[in-house]
Amino acid sequence: MTRTLLPLALAALLVWLLSGCMGATEAPSPAGTSRAGAPIFSTSTVGVAPFRPTPTPRSPRPLTPITATRDYPVLESYARWMPVIDGSTSTLPLRALILCRAYAVPCGWDDAYGEEWHRQVAAAGDSTAATMFRHVVENRAPSHGTHGAYDALVAAEADLILVARPPSADERDVARDAQVELEGVPVAYDAFVFFVNSENPVQSITLDQARQIYSGELTNWADLGGPDMPIFPFQRNENSGSQELMEAMVMGETPMVASPEMVLISMGEPLIEVAHQPAGIAYSVYYYVSQMVEQPNMRLLAIDGVMPSPESLADGSYPLRSEVLAVRRRSPSATVRELYEWLLSDEGQSLVAESGYVPIRPVR
Repeated sequence: MTRTLLPLALAALLVWLLSGCMGATEAPSPAGTSRAGAPIFSTSTVGVAPFRPTPTPRSPRPLTPITATRDYPVLESYARWMPVIDGSTSTLPLRALILCRAYAVPCGWDDAYGEEWHRQVAAAGDSTAATMFRHVVENRAPSHGTHGAYDALVAAEADLILVARPPSADERDVARDAQVELEGVPVAYDAFVFFVNSENPVQSITLDQARQIYSGELTNWADLGGPDMPIFPFQRNENSGSQELMEAMVMGETPMVASPEMVLISMGEPLIEVAHQPAGIAYSVYYYVSQMVEQPNMRLLAIDGVMPSPESLADGSYPLRSEVLAVRRRSPSATVRELYEWLLSDEGQSLVAESGYVPIRPVR
């Protein structure tokens, strides 16, 4: 009898904890209605200046840890309360760690690269609880990529997304058509980086040279102090996070050379291509290249003489520093609102650092 009632008691306790400590929750909030003349995307008003380090929000409540259990119904019951946190491929480790912290499940890096070509954060061990938790991550932290995550947020299929850029013009149009207002806040620093084959002796390029390579003005590595061989400038697909950053941070009004044969679809493909092409160059975000993949046949380039590193991101000396944004609909549920604010608290920023990202502000 006691064995039968235990799962029910735990489930009831979870409901009480979540309603009291994390705020009243409900199903994923419906798409909000855009007010007349209101911007489709804006930075948060939670004590946040646009895209700059910010003070801690007023009295953020800690994300209440829930002890993991081998009882699947209880674990699944809590999963239904947890917001769906979608995002870019590069933010999956951080999103998985948020769930690890919420469930108090020991997690670590899983070095089994598999078909995705990158490692991930997973529950430690092969226990039943770890297996169940992996199922929860798959359902509550899907990775539809940056563009897909924005679409999911607008369609109310995600409650919060973690992405490496603001919405593109196309994504703002989709939100406007759906009468959905989005709100974002920076929670971590990342960087836009270029990399080459390890056999290429070129160590650094300027921002202007990067622009000239991808506009077709520079076509030979000899023009950059390297060997006499043509430059193979690999690109990413339209609306991908990397491509939007490239156009916004590097190209500006300068059009990229049309090279359909150089356009790559996934985040892993540029690293694979450059590793096998001594004349290649490609781009991505620093976190993905430095934390999630291990490719010995490629290396990062310095930009204007500054290498990307945690230090150059923290002090702003790297010219192409970017930000990881937490984005939500303007009228979220109480749980989403508290998670959004928690990410800027001391505990949330410590978790950001634990994931390998550079926190948006110093962690005390």
